Amino acid sequence: MPWAAGGGLVGDLDGDDTIDLRDLRLLMAAIRNGTNLEDYDCNADGKVDAADARWLILHFTP
Repeated sequence: MPWAAGGGLVGDLDGDDTIDLRDLRLLMAAIRNGTNLEDYDCNADGKVDAADARWLILHFTP
């Protein structure tokens, strides 16, 4: 799993040490609202978009 610069898990948007549906919901809300925060840019391409949602789903915590 990739780790963020601050030590957290990339894609763990709610801070519960897992990547799951709750994180996907937060990301989808950010995409709908046009949020472009670095924390939501899971694939590190400089944009917050559907590609980040795909990345997040592929990295769900088992």
